[in-house]
Amino acid sequence: MVTHYVRSEEEACRLVPEVGDKVRQWTHTYVWTRDHRLPSELAPMRTQTDTLADEVVLELGLNPGDDAFEAISQATGPSSRKLWDQMRTVPDWLDVAACARGQDVFYRYAGPAFTGLLFDSLFGGYGARRISEVLVRTGSFGVRSARRRLLQTTQWELDVLESLESLLPPGVTYTDRGGVARVSEGGEGWKSSVRVRVLHAQVRARMLARCEKDPSYYDVEENGVPINQLHQLVTLCSFSSTLIDHAFPMMGVTLTRRERDDYIHVWRYIAYLLGADDTYFVSADKAKALLLSIVLAEVWPAKTEAGKVPPARILLDNSIAALAHEPPSYLTPAYIRAHMVYLHGRDYCREALHMTDEELALFPSYSGEEDRGAVGTPLVARAAVVAKISFFFLMDLLGKFVPGVDSRRMVRVRRLLRKVIVDGDKEGGALGGRATIALEWVPGLLTEHSPYKSGGKSGRSRDGGIVGIEKHYVTALVVVVSVASIGIYSACRGLYALGKVFV
Repeated sequence: MVTHYVRSEEEACRLVPEVGDKVRQWTHTYVWTRDHRLPSELAPMRTQTDTLADEVVLELGLNPGDDAFEAISQATGPSSRKLWDQMRTVPDWLDVAACARGQDVFYRYAGPAFTGLLFDSLFGGYGARRISEVLVRTGSFGVRSARRRLLQTTQWELDVLESLESLLPPGVTYTDRGGVARVSEGGEGWKSSVRVRVLHAQVRARMLARCEKDPSYYDVEENGVPINQLHQLVTLCSFSSTLIDHAFPMMGVTLTRRERDDYIHVWRYIAYLLGADDTYFVSADKAKALLLSIVLAEVWPAKTEAGKVPPARILLDNSIAALAHEPPSYLTPAYIRAHMVYLHGRDYCREALHMTDEELALFPSYSGEEDRGAVGTPLVARAAVVAKISFFFLMDLLGKFVPGVDSRRMVRVRRLLRKVIVDGDKEGGALGGRATIALEWVPGLLTEHSPYKSGGKSGRSRDGGIVGIEKHYVTALVVVVSVASIGIYSACRGLYALGKVFV
């Protein structure tokens, strides 16, 4: 067995491993199997798109803000009817019982899942340079738009994972959680997936139209067609395999084989709805092989040009500026970066995300207390991350060994997430009601850049000390350590006393 250390995109392109060889890249170490794909095997997908959705966009002539679902449901054109029929048809391989169990997996591990989605899948995914080149041109990652865009994406995820009724098209017979046979009516998750599929085609069409007028706007030859089939698979992996095969293990959360396969089965059906190649999600192991193949082919830093900020850095800074010190969690930039370092390692953060040594330092320099209050304290932030990961680990053990804990927790979590993300007030950080997914931001070149830097902040800030969710985790860590210390001290004193009595 040979171990291949892959340190650059050029080395990845030259790599020719044998089955059974070990591959190491960033923080990933794995054994090469027949399910893995070389970069050269994935490259053709950069020119492949969802051609049916492309035809529908041309046929309907949708404008920004139009409801694609309503338009398609009433359209009479051949492409629209073909897409409509496809979305209403359930594939033969779909196991609705496995889908229901897979949806429960998400809510059973909702805390680790949301942590993984934000800090691993999204922020970590900015290191994939070709996708970042698309994201900075979608128009939805400015400081003022990024938060709403992220909330809308989360609403869609909650919709598709809420229940079978929400996910399935009309006319499908299934058994609900109470054991009652029902016939689906076409839920919000299914409707939202129709809208997302068409939205991707709309963005792709507008970006390509702009490329025809200005070839320098976006390099199709280098980066591939915008939102191509490989981009689709990257996105689907970020919601599925990245969570269960990278984020969860890093947080001490272990899934059974059945849980892994059930969760991937849900995302196989979602891949089908979104017009992607669902055969890569036949099993959890095959989906994991796809994820690692994508990391090998796509997750490499952009070549920086003098005087230009790399797209990954723009996306990361704008996302931090949009989320930091905002309800409901009031995260500090230091807390966000602490997650990044924990999940991805310093090398990845420095090279792929272009974070500076000052940002990665445990004891950075500050120009004043105001900056400390805005950016946060890395030492405290990392203590909060340790407390958070420990909490997830303990809750995982509790759910596995105490009967009834999981079912009660999932009911509460479903209601809580819907309120915090969708139905709550905008002042509390929610959408303020259901948002209809549509072309809301016209693609262009993102010029807005709002970095949070220690020693020179910009954007929104709060004064002083530990804020938001960090305070709760640090407090919990102090309490647990204090109680444990008192317990250990008391036990030692008791043993000492026993020894004095009986010896």
